[in-house]
Amino acid sequence: MQIRRIVIAGIAALASIATLPALAAEDEKTELDKVQVIGTRVPLRTLHDSAVPVDIVTAEDLKRSGFTDLSTALESITPSFNFAETTISDGSDHVKPATLRGLGPDQVLVLINGKRRHNSALIHIYTVGKGSAGTDLNAIPISSVERIEVLRDGASAQYGSDAIAGVINIVLKRSEGTTVGLEGSQTSRGDGTSVTVAANSGIDIGAGGVANFTLEVKDKDYFNRAAADPAGGTWRIGEPALEQFSLWLNAERSFGEKEFYAFGGHSQREGEAAGFFRYPFPGGDVPFEQSTIYPNGFLPLINSNVIDDSFAVGLRFPLGDWNADLSVATGRNSFEFIVTNSINFSYGLGPTGLAADVPTSANAGELAFAQTTFNFDLSKSVSWGEQDWALALGVEYRDENYTITAGDQYSWDYYGAQPWGVLGETPGIQVFPGWSPAQATDASRNDTALYVEASTELSDDWRIELALRGENYSDFGTATSMKLASFYELSPSSKLRGSISTGFRAPALQQYEYSQIFSDFALGSNVIRGIFAHGSPIVVALDIPALDPETSLSFTFGAALQPADDVDLTIDVYQIDIKDRIAISGTFAQGMDPSLDTILIAASVDSAAFFTNAVDTQTRGVDLVLNFHDRLASGARIDYVAALGWNATEVVGVNTPPGALATLGLEAVYFDRKEQARIEDYQPNLRVMGGATYKADAWEFGALANYYDEIRTVNDATDPTYDFVEDARWIFDASVQYDFGGGFTLRGGINNLLDEMPDGDPTGWDGPALPWSLENSQWGLAGRTYYLRAAYTF
Repeated sequence: MQIRRIVIAGIAALASIATLPALAAEDEKTELDKVQVIGTRVPLRTLHDSAVPVDIVTAEDLKRSGFTDLSTALESITPSFNFAETTISDGSDHVKPATLRGLGPDQVLVLINGKRRHNSALIHIYTVGKGSAGTDLNAIPISSVERIEVLRDGASAQYGSDAIAGVINIVLKRSEGTTVGLEGSQTSRGDGTSVTVAANSGIDIGAGGVANFTLEVKDKDYFNRAAADPAGGTWRIGEPALEQFSLWLNAERSFGEKEFYAFGGHSQREGEAAGFFRYPFPGGDVPFEQSTIYPNGFLPLINSNVIDDSFAVGLRFPLGDWNADLSVATGRNSFEFIVTNSINFSYGLGPTGLAADVPTSANAGELAFAQTTFNFDLSKSVSWGEQDWALALGVEYRDENYTITAGDQYSWDYYGAQPWGVLGETPGIQVFPGWSPAQATDASRNDTALYVEASTELSDDWRIELALRGENYSDFGTATSMKLASFYELSPSSKLRGSISTGFRAPALQQYEYSQIFSDFALGSNVIRGIFAHGSPIVVALDIPALDPETSLSFTFGAALQPADDVDLTIDVYQIDIKDRIAISGTFAQGMDPSLDTILIAASVDSAAFFTNAVDTQTRGVDLVLNFHDRLASGARIDYVAALGWNATEVVGVNTPPGALATLGLEAVYFDRKEQARIEDYQPNLRVMGGATYKADAWEFGALANYYDEIRTVNDATDPTYDFVEDARWIFDASVQYDFGGGFTLRGGINNLLDEMPDGDPTGWDGPALPWSLENSQWGLAGRTYYLRAAYTF
């Protein structure tokens, strides 16, 4: 499917949606009641009565950011959340890693309307969170979101695996009425043009029920920040081109005492990103036999087709004197790699000997991850002795499936043995060799969990909350986690809170089954290099054990203060200790040790890496959030917000290399200084955000400042000469909106007002054409960007 064609259909659909009756008049709208639903399953409490820190990000907050993708917008207003900008990083160009409190992409759990969401099929290989599979937040259209609740506390005892860093709960819109919007943006350099068309419409379906639909179509061009190449190469570095189509639903309706709900959506993203330039013959990468195909060399392109589908349905109903909630949520994420403008060097000119017959593109294969979760929850108030308790308990069953589908034969095969092939050339299509049938996999597992939560008021001022959860996975066994949280009101304006919890993260199916293997010509024969899945012959020969769960111990202590009616301040300090974090090992190659050579040569493998429980880490941090509202005598209002997030992660222990590697003295290879830096230094220790919004009559003016602390890139694990530090920087945004009345508003703004660019890499590691870090770019390479958004609500 070509999404460019859908843009026209999407605009037509918007026009049809615009004909729906206006079901919610402007004066019927009410301000969002900031009630948090994560952090506990017992009856809801207001934000300032929460025993754990929760940030509430509204749809208006997201809109004011000026960004049209959810992850970038959330990062700009939530310092504890980081969305790593990378480039020339294979699949991570298209699905980027998002993290919370400085931990990994797979150590934060994402919920939609309080229900577990599936992870991405993609494993990050070259970026922050190497070896992890996070959640693709950008598959969720920003125009479908009512608010986002960010729980900054360990929550495995409540929600299960992945909640070590915290939980992000995305609450979908359930309002009536219709809003149609059009937003365009472009960088000050005249590239990166983006157009987003969106419509959100809520329809009354009776009995107080609403069916809310969101349609969003996005078309974005790439931008290029590559420098001139003295050798004549053509390079591309920066954001990829993409087209995305999304259609989402959120519905609920009462039937007497029963309430039915359903939500979910379909998103499809097609992207195009570049790899490294291949120089022409002679002296370059292209072999002589193929010099007529690309006489000037070529820039290979990775084209993605990312499809994300999800749907949840549930029923809330009374069961005796219990409140019951029965639900099932299912989702699937697939990532198809299509390589174009490339070639398989070992193919030569093929059996016909004609350059015109040589393929220059191939389907390299597809990754897919599917998850279905059943939940049955019960809650009620009970009396135990003289104490009243709010009690919640439930059972969860989850089924997961992960597949790797082989690519076209041309994408992975070695043709050097053919009479017309080219001996000694790397097989597989250049930039991203495909998965072979031997690498294809179809793996499944299931998990059953039992959990209970309880909360009681020990006095008028003191509340405690308890949670306990036990899980049984079909592939590695059991895991248990628990949590104790407490809230104490010193006065109506001063409240203390804290928690202690254990947690875990189950090894992902992606980590068990993923492989990225390519052939090479060395040592006089075709040999194999790459990342090998558990159960593969080389991993078995090395006696590498199966993965264990990551386990954690977390402490949080904080205060919520209201020194004045219009001032709110929260401060929380925390520590997270994690044992047996999963990572991709270093590369173990022939020549490192004679006994290792014996194993590798016997398996016809030149080098191998694998997933392993590599390290123990400790993360310490402080989060501070300040809100202040100033009502002026003129009737105008200024809302101020400031937030600070500081954390530092330290590798406190490296495990002994497992299996046959245990006694070889290769600890420096097993987890090298580059991978240590990726955990400790690739994300900023300090993020600060400050903003102000001025509202007067029809006008609204906004200003936002974001501070990114320095980060360090390690280019060579063995040579610190190539390390470099990216300096800290402030990024400023500004916007203005005018309400013309009748539901029509116009907003314009500038992101990165001062056109700040990251520092260039002074080591020249990637060559003169690529002066920027490919693995670390905190706010991206776009530079100053202008945007304009028109919206009509009726």
